[in-house]
Amino acid sequence: MQRESIKTKGGLKKSTRARTAHADSVRKSKQSALNKRRRLPSQEMEDVDDLEFQSLLLALASDDEATVVAALERLKAALSAFDNERMDKVAESGVTAILLQLLARPSSTTVELTQVLWCLTHITSGLYEHTKEVLPAVPTLLNLLANAELAEHAAWTLGNIAADCEEFRLYLIRHGAITPLVQRLRDGPHDQSMTKGTIVFASTPSKILMAVCLWALSNMARGVQTPAKAFFDCGIGPILLSLLTAHESSEVAQELLWVLAFLTAKEDKALQWLLEHDLVRGLLQYFESTDELVLTPLLRVCGNVATTSPDHHTDGWQLQHITALAAEPRFLYMLRRVLQTGADSHVVAEAAWVLSNLAARDEPTVALLAQYDLLGPLAHAFCDSTFDIRKEASFALANVGRTSAAYLERVLAIDNVLEGYIGLLSVADISVVANALQFVQHVLGSVPQSVYTIESLGGIDALESIQERDSGDLGRLAQQLMDQYYGDEYEPLVSPKAAAPIAFDPPPVGGGRGAHMTKPAWAT
Repeated sequence: MQRESIKTKGGLKKSTRARTAHADSVRKSKQSALNKRRRLPSQEMEDVDDLEFQSLLLALASDDEATVVAALERLKAALSAFDNERMDKVAESGVTAILLQLLARPSSTTVELTQVLWCLTHITSGLYEHTKEVLPAVPTLLNLLANAELAEHAAWTLGNIAADCEEFRLYLIRHGAITPLVQRLRDGPHDQSMTKGTIVFASTPSKILMAVCLWALSNMARGVQTPAKAFFDCGIGPILLSLLTAHESSEVAQELLWVLAFLTAKEDKALQWLLEHDLVRGLLQYFESTDELVLTPLLRVCGNVATTSPDHHTDGWQLQHITALAAEPRFLYMLRRVLQTGADSHVVAEAAWVLSNLAARDEPTVALLAQYDLLGPLAHAFCDSTFDIRKEASFALANVGRTSAAYLERVLAIDNVLEGYIGLLSVADISVVANALQFVQHVLGSVPQSVYTIESLGGIDALESIQERDSGDLGRLAQQLMDQYYGDEYEPLVSPKAAAPIAFDPPPVGGGRGAHMTKPAWAT
């Protein structure tokens, strides 16, 4: 969810220092997220001590296959017991270079190569320095994708490399990694059996390979510098849409939806192509899913579809698809179900984010949201949830309130909602403060006597606090509101002229949250 505020040049060094400190903190705790982010293969393995580790390196130089395989299996166990100190010793030992030699050696057997790839998968689940040492193996790894017995293991390693950073993703793309991964999807299984009219897919190795290849592609599509064009030039579009309607397993579906989530957040041409080739229709079957691992990327795709450009302009090619999505009952029922019953706060936050984009569309769209009873659950999410949910719900409710005078009245009729927005004026998240401040400004300019209500809820103190801690646009807006509504002429018992109601002036259409929420929810 990369919401980046515009920073002045003066704050650049301070920002850089903060990012460096944050990176050091993340480096120390990175392993806790690796199983989710890098999909590290899990097996129960016994650890080895440092002395045995050194003996394993010597055994790898043997000409006897059984000796090499046994050493690789024990090395795999050693590498699986991840900690920074161990991995640093591994890097210093030169074992990565030995593994790369075995990988490229023409005489290496399939059994040996399988174990080598396992070891490389573990190494690339480490830190930047460890992963970088494996980059010379990328051409060999790409060639191994054509080997049915080794493709899955090669895809694991490539996916781990892509998960590390933008630099490595671009490296993989430059070396042609997209094409062979897409080719494995094109060669994927089409076997299916019918049981009482229901398509049933077996959990075959080819299905697992398909999921791993999609996962690797989704890691490559992450970030802001990896263009969607590189993926579509390799023919990924038709394959993704075909898989979308193929009733794939949950594992394949979630990885497929993550690829779509990242690609729909990139160039408009990519989103346009997908929409014009029935992306929304392909999503319909997933709207009844209760699997939160599927719902998270599904909601991300839907939110990206409903997103308009930063200048609030919506091209005709996109508008018809937003309208169709917003009018789909299964989609609206899904949003309501997630808001009401979602156990994972990240999923509920995603649903609120989707609603914020839809609510920014126009009054007919907001009327549909009200018709399907989405405003009540949204209000509950805003008032009674954790901050990550309240954050997204605050944007959604603010957009609803900006739609018309009638909807503003409905929003303000919610218990504690105005108090909630005033409370958000004091949080650390600048984007949340900006949205709350603009909502308060809208209320002050549209609702008679609201100056008194806002004052009674601590609004004056909140506005003064913004002025004290922000010398930029937010501070200036807070000062403007103080001067206009709480200036010298303000009296507690007499409504000042500045607070008189004005004509309701809704914002331009399309002021949604944007397609910039490109990090997986678990990475926030």
